[in-house]
Amino acid sequence: MVTSAQTTNLPSFVQVKLEEIHSHSAWHADLTGSEAEALLRNMPDMTYVLRQGEKVDHFYLTYVKEETLFVHIPFTIDSSTEEWFYRNSCPHFASQLSVFIPEIMHQEVSGCFPLTPFGN
Repeated sequence: MVTSAQTTNLPSFVQVKLEEIHSHSAWHADLTGSEAEALLRNMPDMTYVLRQGEKVDHFYLTYVKEETLFVHIPFTIDSSTEEWFYRNSCPHFASQLSVFIPEIMHQEVSGCFPLTPFGN
């Protein structure tokens, strides 16, 4: 679990990225991988959640693929480019989640479906 104390005194670009992900409609905060899979069970392909990783600048995108597979993709904030970053045989960077999420899911924007937390 990432605490608010860990987010103080961070570079401004990190704070901007944290605001972006924390306000995203698919943000589920401290959800575990198993909990993400339980929420996504029986959802359409390419339905996804965003969740916190082990460190303040580490996250996971978890999504449904082929009806029964769950994919957990780790990603982070790259300090040299100040962009979202993940590596899958080659590095991928994007300045905004709206571009980054479809790219790492290998889908068009219209084919990616955020799962909004219950109660939002």
